[in-house]
Amino acid sequence: MIGRGILVLIIVPILLGLIGAILPAFGYFPPLGGMGLSLAPFQDLARLPGLWQSIWLSLFTGLIATVISTAFALILPGVLYGHRSFILLRRFLAPLLSLPHITVAVGIVFLLQPSGWLMRIISPMLTGWTRPPIWALVPDPNGFALILGLVSKEVPFLVLMTLAALSQINAGNLMTVARSLGYGRLTSWVYVIIPQLWPRLKLPVLIVLVFSLSVVDMAVVLAPSTPPPLAVRLLMLYQSPDLSMRFTASAAAVVQMSLVFIAVVIWIVGEKSLVLMARYFSFTGRRFIIPFYLGRAVDRILIAIAVVPSVAAMIGLVAAVLWSVAGQWRFPSTWPDVFTMRYWASVTTDFGDVVLVTAVLGVMSSGVAVMLVMLWLSQEDRARPSIAENRPISERTLSERALFLPLIIPQVGFLFGLQIILLWLNLDGTVLALVWVHLLFVLPYIWLSLAPSWRGFSPEWMYLAASLGASPIKRFLRVRLPIMIQPILTSFAVGFSVSAALYLPTVFAGNGRVVTLTVEAVSLASGASRNQLGVATGLQMVLPLIVFILAGVIAHKRTRRFSYFS
Repeated sequence: MIGRGILVLIIVPILLGLIGAILPAFGYFPPLGGMGLSLAPFQDLARLPGLWQSIWLSLFTGLIATVISTAFALILPGVLYGHRSFILLRRFLAPLLSLPHITVAVGIVFLLQPSGWLMRIISPMLTGWTRPPIWALVPDPNGFALILGLVSKEVPFLVLMTLAALSQINAGNLMTVARSLGYGRLTSWVYVIIPQLWPRLKLPVLIVLVFSLSVVDMAVVLAPSTPPPLAVRLLMLYQSPDLSMRFTASAAAVVQMSLVFIAVVIWIVGEKSLVLMARYFSFTGRRFIIPFYLGRAVDRILIAIAVVPSVAAMIGLVAAVLWSVAGQWRFPSTWPDVFTMRYWASVTTDFGDVVLVTAVLGVMSSGVAVMLVMLWLSQEDRARPSIAENRPISERTLSERALFLPLIIPQVGFLFGLQIILLWLNLDGTVLALVWVHLLFVLPYIWLSLAPSWRGFSPEWMYLAASLGASPIKRFLRVRLPIMIQPILTSFAVGFSVSAALYLPTVFAGNGRVVTLTVEAVSLASGASRNQLGVATGLQMVLPLIVFILAGVIAHKRTRRFSYFS
């Protein structure tokens, strides 16, 4: 019953939003005089200059970024498996996952733009430049900067999903058996482990693909603007003062959803082709053994290639922080000529309300989502106490799959229609509407973070408490909750970082009147001073990180008394 109620909370606004976007695409929108069905909006859309370049740019950047991210996420754990670095890998994921997408995009801009930190580091010693070059790496006309930004943000997410899936299979024994048959370590990983991991990674990869095809905030900063990707043009059409352009914008939303469908088909065809190729090589028995003296070099090269995007983003964020305390920084100086804290001194006046709105939305949406997920999983425990832990996507129930609809449908495909519903209900810009819309996107990530740990909880503890006469409420509060406090708080921190990073949902549900740090950063990135943008970027890094640190400290305080050595 609880699960059905949660699904209604998610599916109803999506369906209403899709209806509200599809009908205007075919000319029916009575508030603007559209009383009949027609193809005129699509005809107007086809006449827009550079439309096909926008479609191709979206398809190219989305597919390439997803392919690279998936390959890195599958190979990197295999290269590090069995080494000490494998243990350290998970520790470095939390800071990267807590960063909003727009923060990473701004960091890459601060690093790679003509007067960015990279050019300052190598000039004039290596280049001879005393002035910034006239050419630009960011944004570039082919979208490579956007691909770099997407890869740097999505690889940590997919690696985390890979590690979670890896904990469900007996990788150590499987690798030992494969190595005993004469296969190399990396070949054993590709032939034996990846086929076990892939069914559990299809959903996260699909989420990454859909997001990469329809991203807006990163594209505004990193993608070319003549023309921009389709999702950015779609938002520009929605925000046009000419209300008749809403019909054209709705037609563009339908094209965007069709583009996602085409990309998914291309992805599935490519997946099937790779499976057939892998089967062929595995049937031939080819070992692909790399000599030991080359094996370590190959491992290091693969690691370096995989971490370069994330390292570039992190270096760029350091540059952003430097700009926030730079009083004067002339090119080609590597470091600011003068340091000052005057831009941070005005944080409370310039960004106080923005930080407060971001924090309130994050806490409310994440708190509600955590409670809903716990209620759903508790009901599941009562119905099926022996449920398998974190089943592959092929075995998920239909209701569980429906949770991820907001992530596998392009945001621009239904948010405009949802905005119309909110306007009709006079809820646009209210706290209720914003929390509700944020909840659509926060809930799936909290489910991914919390459900595996919840399902892995041993029911014997609850049976023991019941045998001692504890009521169901007391068993939950005194037994399950203290043991599960760490994954619960971690999932809350994940949900907070997701909420803080939402751009389009905030713009549409807030009707342009509600400003969060992400919305402010996108606005500042389009023309404000680097100092202010650096401060906003620093706040975006600090706020989610504080929540992650608090979650870790509270969990440690609560669980320390259970340790024998504490």
